[in-house]
Amino acid sequence: MESSSVSGQDAPDPGELYRALLPYAVRAPSLLNAQPWRVELAEGEPMLLWIDRDRMLPALDPLVRQTVLSQATFLENLEIAASHMGYTSSIDFFPRGWGTEATIHEYPVARVECTPSKSPEEDPLFSCLNRRQTFRGAFDRKPFGIDALMSIGRSFESEFTSFVGLTDPEACKKIGELVCRALAVTFEQRERIEEWLRMLRFEDEESVQSADGIGLSQMGGGESIFSAITGRRLTRDKVKSDPYLFCEYLMERCADQVRSARGYGWISTKGNNRLNQVHAGRALERVWLQATGNGIGLQPYHHILGDYPGMTEINKELKELLGVSESHTVQAFFRLGYSPPGKIFTPRRPVDSFLFSPPGR
Repeated sequence: MESSSVSGQDAPDPGELYRALLPYAVRAPSLLNAQPWRVELAEGEPMLLWIDRDRMLPALDPLVRQTVLSQATFLENLEIAASHMGYTSSIDFFPRGWGTEATIHEYPVARVECTPSKSPEEDPLFSCLNRRQTFRGAFDRKPFGIDALMSIGRSFESEFTSFVGLTDPEACKKIGELVCRALAVTFEQRERIEEWLRMLRFEDEESVQSADGIGLSQMGGGESIFSAITGRRLTRDKVKSDPYLFCEYLMERCADQVRSARGYGWISTKGNNRLNQVHAGRALERVWLQATGNGIGLQPYHHILGDYPGMTEINKELKELLGVSESHTVQAFFRLGYSPPGKIFTPRRPVDSFLFSPPGR
């Protein structure tokens, strides 16, 4: 993307600057690509970021933790893009408080003000913003060791969060089994299945029209493999009448994915308040972008960290396998490996669909 028209020296109108930054920000990851962002722009005022209530997933994310992480990845992208354009970003998180799980969408997540930088210093991760993707296919067999983990772990510095990873084959096998068990627990509640299906796009036309969600073509194996194995083709009508057909498909995909994992990584915090979650989300995005720059594929496993009934014991088992203390919260968990080149990007909605102005402005 060309950005010279809004360089720090040009000193554009703030609204023009934020509009130039948003195409980079919306490339951020979110749970099931729901893109739960609302951006308030008022003339002469800093930008406000809100949670879009209509794009929350209460069954899969009842404590809104994953949604807050997605707000943080959005803000990290925006700040990286701003540095590329010669601006310094001042971000005030939850300037009016954060309410409860039921009211969090009524409070802005962040107030953002960008000002020309006196000593511009471009973030090296900028080149990865439009290349980052979720890799859901089979990883290469290329060895993946501690050096690869260290290379992505150096992508951020924070006293609030930590990144740790492992590559031991036996540990990876045990973790993979736990990931699959956790997915089965996720599908024990009909509401969680329905939220998954709401964000699934069965045909390319659906993906183009909605510009959100996850298409079968982005699932890392495709509907054709499932059809070949079962003799059944996934369609919206068919899955609507038998939702567990899709669960069966996704369980197959999960088993294939964990078999090819060359390592796992996680972001954890001491504590689990909203600011902990924001810091973790920003760290996650930097790790992901650095992995992209190094040719490393990353796929988050949100479900194994599910904040809903049935996951308590699995979460405890995961912490034991990872060596995470009881006082810490695993905020993000993902498989890692070298990924073959390919374009498997999930779509994004137009920037204007995220924007709104306060009444009377």
